[in-house]
Amino acid sequence: MTSARQQAANARNAQRSTGPATAEGRAKSAKNATTHGLTTGSALLESEDAEEYARHVQSYIDNHGPQNDQQAFFVTQLAEAAWRLRRARKFENAILDADPTLANDETLNKICKLNRYEASIERSYYRAYRELERLRTVYQKAEIAAIEDYVMAPIPFSTNRTQSEPRRTLDPGLQDLLGRYQRAADAGAGTI
Repeated sequence: MTSARQQAANARNAQRSTGPATAEGRAKSAKNATTHGLTTGSALLESEDAEEYARHVQSYIDNHGPQNDQQAFFVTQLAEAAWRLRRARKFENAILDADPTLANDETLNKICKLNRYEASIERSYYRAYRELERLRTVYQKAEIAAIEDYVMAPIPFSTNRTQSEPRRTLDPGLQDLLGRYQRAADAGAGTI
């Protein structure tokens, strides 16, 4: 419990402490709690190359080809987790370069803590990957069901067409799909 005298002294001292006065000082003090950047809101730290990070994210987008915003979200999650894992491994290498024998307890504690962060980031990566694959499966099944519904839909019979009127042709992509269905049915295969 603090006494009234201590509280008064604390209040006087607080009046003298106004924090950093310059923009540079405020920017520096804003980073006081940042130790390694493995759990930051943004995957990119100021000390890292923004162009390299953009190329990294774009390579994930190119490789996974998200079809919608939901899939793009999970692809971005994958890219961010991979970037953080890369950073964690750089830290690990730096720690081991400083003390390769792990003789110092402080070094061992740093490695153990870093391994916990790495495990958490890896779980995040694989969770995003599984969710992306689940979404793709759902969309693929919906697409197949829509095609099957279209193919199996009854063909409307029209008596208004005259003999001289040409028949409408099917879309080439749909015609190819129908041809594959027919060949599979003829072959007795269960798959296309």
